[in-house]
Amino acid sequence: MNSILAQERFDFRTHYSTEQAAFNLINGILTAMNNNQLVGGIFCDLQKAFDCVNHKILLEKLEFYGVEGKFK
Repeated sequence: MNSILAQERFDFRTHYSTEQAAFNLINGILTAMNNNQLVGGIFCDLQKAFDCVNHKILLEKLEFYGVEGKFK
C-alpha cells in the first residue's frame, strides 16, 4: 500500500472503528483540558460531499495512488 492515509484516519482501514475515533477525540480533549490547554473544534457534515466530487478526477487520482479495478 502507498500509506496515503494518515494514522488519524479510521475509515477504510482494517481493525479501526468509529468508536475508536470517538474515544481518541474525547481522550485528546480531556487530556488537553487536564493540562489547562485551550480546546477548540470545527465540525463539518460531509454527508453529501461525495455527490459534489468530479468522479472522473477522483478515479484518476485513485488510480495514481494504485487503487484501481473493481472491489468486492
